[in-house]
Amino acid sequence: MSRRSKYSPEFKEQAVKRAMSGSFTIKEVSESLGISYFVLRQWKAEFLKKSDQLNPPTDKQIKESEELKKLRKELVKLREEKRYLKKVCSHALKGTKSRLEFMATYRNEFKVTSMATYLAVSRSGFYDYVKRLKNPNGKLDLAFIDFVRETWKSSKQSYGLIRILNEVRKNSLGYGSRKVKKAMNLLNIKGKQDKKFRISTTDSKHSKRIAPDLVQRKFHVEKKDEVWVSDVTFVRSFSGWLYLCVILDLYSRKVVSWKISTRNDSELIVDALNQAINSRNPNKGIIFHTDKGSNYCSGEVRKILATNRIRRSNSRKGNCWDNAVAESFFATLKREIEFNVFQNLKDAKNNLFDYIEVFYNRPRSHSFLGYVSPEKFELKMN
Repeated sequence: MSRRSKYSPEFKEQAVKRAMSGSFTIKEVSESLGISYFVLRQWKAEFLKKSDQLNPPTDKQIKESEELKKLRKELVKLREEKRYLKKVCSHALKGTKSRLEFMATYRNEFKVTSMATYLAVSRSGFYDYVKRLKNPNGKLDLAFIDFVRETWKSSKQSYGLIRILNEVRKNSLGYGSRKVKKAMNLLNIKGKQDKKFRISTTDSKHSKRIAPDLVQRKFHVEKKDEVWVSDVTFVRSFSGWLYLCVILDLYSRKVVSWKISTRNDSELIVDALNQAINSRNPNKGIIFHTDKGSNYCSGEVRKILATNRIRRSNSRKGNCWDNAVAESFFATLKREIEFNVFQNLKDAKNNLFDYIEVFYNRPRSHSFLGYVSPEKFELKMN
């Protein structure tokens, strides 16, 4: 049997587009995705050659792409300035001391350089003030405070006390939960909370064949590619609703495949399954557990599962907890992702790649896995 590629064409394309976005270097992208710098360069060269041959960009497309990048940068800057000026208006910043106090309080929300410019305070003077600052919650090392702030920022501002504490322990900084909590209070930061919002995408009123529940809510398995779980959720865009299908490995909670489309049909599920099969090459007998929606019970999906010796498993009627792992992932994604509404399908695909492949699968710590990422968990156990 020929060895299948570890990375799907879609993964390669998104990795190359990220490297070509202008926001990251090839080295930064390769390190964030855990792939070789030279491999990514080769992917980029192949992508450019194919693009020039098949679909050379028009001047209008190039202009629109550059304009979109420029507008997004301006939007981020305007948002920061708006929030900053609003805060300033609510404070009587008379004298250097009050300005330094303001900067210390909101340093996690606004850039120190920007605040120093607007308030006519030198950066060196601010950092000297921070060193002299007496924290009423107890003395904290400046480097430790910066570590807590940067950990929170790198998690897309989603980490709370427990996850930040685990990062502190991983780096052997010698601080406990009380010190971490004090630092978070000083920085005025907290983790993102779950949103009580869900729209059902399951069409269970159909006459298609439904499989028995083989998982029975036993969400702890002994090896990877033993059980996959899948679900579909709505994603908002200015051009209309989009539908995101994900497939997770129950062993490591890793997203082994994901697809997004303008239609919630069997083709979306088949595409996601093909990507998962090609990237993971699972042994026969693996379980594919989903809800009993018409898209998952379609003849096309049953055919691809039978061809690859994959066993079907469907949740029971009215039991959303039977597919709790997939539901939990969607709740996490919608809570932590930076943008909740996208411009179009392409914009959604780029942002979801950034969250799933660059953040969730690799650096983000997972509580079920002992606060390591899915990628690190699989490497550790192998």
